[in-house]
Amino acid sequence: MPDDYELLYNRVLDVTACIHIPVKLFTMTVIILSTTPDQFHYNMLMLSVMFWNFAANTLSAFVHLYPSWPAECYRLGGPLSNFIDNEKFAHFMFSAIFVCVLNTGLSLNSIFPYRYFIFVHPNLVKKVKPKNVYITGALSFAVLDFILVWTISMWSVPYDEYPEPSELPERTLLFCFQPAGFWKYAALLNIFITYFSLLILVILCSALLLKAFNSHNSYANKQTIEIQRKVFWTLVVLTSIVIIFAAVPFAIAMFTTMFPHLPYAQPVCLVCIIFVTNHGAVYAIATITFIGKWQSKYLKKRYFCCLDGRGSQPVRLPCLL
Repeated sequence: MPDDYELLYNRVLDVTACIHIPVKLFTMTVIILSTTPDQFHYNMLMLSVMFWNFAANTLSAFVHLYPSWPAECYRLGGPLSNFIDNEKFAHFMFSAIFVCVLNTGLSLNSIFPYRYFIFVHPNLVKKVKPKNVYITGALSFAVLDFILVWTISMWSVPYDEYPEPSELPERTLLFCFQPAGFWKYAALLNIFITYFSLLILVILCSALLLKAFNSHNSYANKQTIEIQRKVFWTLVVLTSIVIIFAAVPFAIAMFTTMFPHLPYAQPVCLVCIIFVTNHGAVYAIATITFIGKWQSKYLKKRYFCCLDGRGSQPVRLPCLL
């Protein structure tokens, strides 16, 4: 029988799904329609972020993951739970949602190295075939996704084999994971290490870009510096939205998963899941706002100069915002 938290939690997710899914569909449409040949690669990165976020939200709209702490279990909610009560399906959907969340983070983080190489090493960028970059990126995504799914699958445990049966709630729509042991910590530490590494990559690329702006400021084209600075700070704002409204709540939710017996672990986890599920609407609205601003102010000028790898010669490149 659902408790009061579960009923409220499911209704909140149902209502918010009706808002953020149309907003993201509209934002993806705007990105696609605003893409020109000069902006193609950058907009594809933005579209990748939005697509994986949309995929995670779509899955979460039909399947709600309700933590049943202190047992290391989740109860399946949402529209699909009215038709399917199967542990294997529930574990599959859990893994699929986490894959989408991981790919959203990977897509967002790939924008920062792209901005760095476009500005500081444009000659190198011109020599690299975009197809090879996309293939390398896809393989990287696939390897990290495989590691994530594998550790989660090894962490899972059938309801009848749960080692702490006294903690188990009613069986209906429940699927469980090992409450302790190597695979629990391997799965959760894999998630923490991956997202911490992505955060380090963002900070590193940001520091290198800021250093490049300052070191090139004396001899680079002033319009180049101005545009690149504004693009950079736009990315910082968009990434800050994800960090504040998704990454931090996600980390807290994973912490409660690691220690489900802590006081108020369940309600804290529920609030964090709601934040993570709905942050994309704020991100989408901010993205649309910045797209409109940049198109009206900068895209009338199709080309601008970047620096070559030595920082001495200007290189005429398409306006890759």
